[in-house]
Amino acid sequence: MTLHRRMRLVFWSLILAYSVIFLTLYVLLKVPNNLRVVPFEMEKTVRPYAREIARSDVKICRRGVKDSSRMARYEEAYEAWRDGLPRRNATFNCSPKNHILFRKVHKCGSTTLANIFLRYAFLNNLRVVPFSFNLAPNQKYDILAHHCGFNETRFQKALPKDVFKMGLVREPFSKFKSAFFFYQRRLESTLPFSSDNHLKEFLINYDKWSQSLKLPVGIRRNSMSQEMGTYHEGLRRNRTDLKAFLNNLSNYYDFVAIQDRTDESLVLLRRRLCWDLRDIVYRRKLTGKYNAESFVDSELITRHKTSDSVDFALYNYFNNKLMKEIAQQNNDFYVELQYFKQLNGQITEFCEQPRTIRSNSVLEVERSPWSAGFTVDDCFCSLMTDIMEFKRWKN
Repeated sequence: MTLHRRMRLVFWSLILAYSVIFLTLYVLLKVPNNLRVVPFEMEKTVRPYAREIARSDVKICRRGVKDSSRMARYEEAYEAWRDGLPRRNATFNCSPKNHILFRKVHKCGSTTLANIFLRYAFLNNLRVVPFSFNLAPNQKYDILAHHCGFNETRFQKALPKDVFKMGLVREPFSKFKSAFFFYQRRLESTLPFSSDNHLKEFLINYDKWSQSLKLPVGIRRNSMSQEMGTYHEGLRRNRTDLKAFLNNLSNYYDFVAIQDRTDESLVLLRRRLCWDLRDIVYRRKLTGKYNAESFVDSELITRHKTSDSVDFALYNYFNNKLMKEIAQQNNDFYVELQYFKQLNGQITEFCEQPRTIRSNSVLEVERSPWSAGFTVDDCFCSLMTDIMEFKRWKN
């Protein structure tokens, strides 16, 4: 065999090998057209029917605007993606509630829930009360989901009469630890700490320090009660007034979620609002890491229960109310809860992949008794974290 023929043989062998590799990759990456639909069955162990599918033509929300620091440019990309989404299927025999009042409560996981409401507003073209509260004249909004003082007059001016009012509370001592370490640098730079246990020293000197310095809202005494309603210091001493305070809040709020029972709260909320499971999936936001155990002892816990007695009463009241509502649900509540936990875990795992991986794949979630089928892609994942930064909310 001549050298020339050998070179031609090697050349065509390489062409054939590269062709086989290319075709193999194409088949693996292309969305299959014959996906088998797995019918939902009530099993003892329910798993979400979700599958990850490699796909090369998934739109990347930030394509073309990666170098821009202006979120407004990102919003345009998200809008283009949203407008291509299929409309909500008629999954339930009820109409979704689109008017929501949710006042964020500091250090209670409220940013996670606010993301859910803002994402719902964006995907359904609803009007959101601006964070600045600069209201357009003679205009009603659909959703309020940010920090603001308790002002019923302003709420009535901004929102329709049929607004669904939602609150949020957290186990008080857990919230206190979270708030203290969140504000730790700020507190230690302004307060004259002299001991090693700054948590305990803060509680001991709270009355003196709170009078001379303006403490952050989230670390103030009974801060949840202050943010949830018309709090006053007399509630700490008068049990009759405290009982009336809690009853008034219970009558005012249509639903109060418990941060320690986020999944249970969201499943109940979905049922109350006639929403879809896609509407309540979440990724936790602003979760801090700290080690407070070396500072915690029985004296600190007792001091905090005395100091924040109204918040403890508030938490116990609404936690008991939530548990009673759960006990009144049918058995399918627990099936849905298990399904939602597993589904949300899958979506979180998918969305926490490196962007270079998830931008070329999607997670297909098939229809269930609580949701129409939907697709989780790079845009959906990014929207779950970017939504709070949209400029339209801040005008």
